[in-house]
Amino acid sequence: MKFYYILIIIALFLLLTGCKIEKYGSDITVNKVTPISQALAEKDSLDTITLKGEIGAVCPTGCWFYLQDQSGEIYVDLAPSGLAIPQRSGKKAVVEGSFIKVKDRSVFVAKGVEIQ
Repeated sequence: MKFYYILIIIALFLLLTGCKIEKYGSDITVNKVTPISQALAEKDSLDTITLKGEIGAVCPTGCWFYLQDQSGEIYVDLAPSGLAIPQRSGKKAVVEGSFIKVKDRSVFVAKGVEIQ
C-alpha cells in the first residue's frame, strides 16, 4: 500500500512541476494570437501583438531567439526591453511585443515572454 502512495506523490510532483510557466518581462495582455506569417506580412500596420510557437535557436546570452509556428519563423529581440531568457530551445512560448524600425528593417521586440 505504501508503494501506491509514493507513486501518487511522485506523479503529483511531476505533474505540478511540469506545468510551470516561466515569465519574463511584462505580462501577456493581448489574448488574440497572430500567426507569424501574418505578423511578418503586416508588420508595418500592427501595434502590440501576441505570437505563439516553439523556440528555435537562442542567443548564448538569451537576448534574442527565433520563434516558429506552422506558418513561419520570426526573430524575437529581447535586448531593447532589457530581457533575456535561458536556453529553452524546443519549448513552447508566448511572446507579446511590437515591431520597431532599426535602420532599414523592422524587428520584432518582445516586452513579455512566457515559456511552458
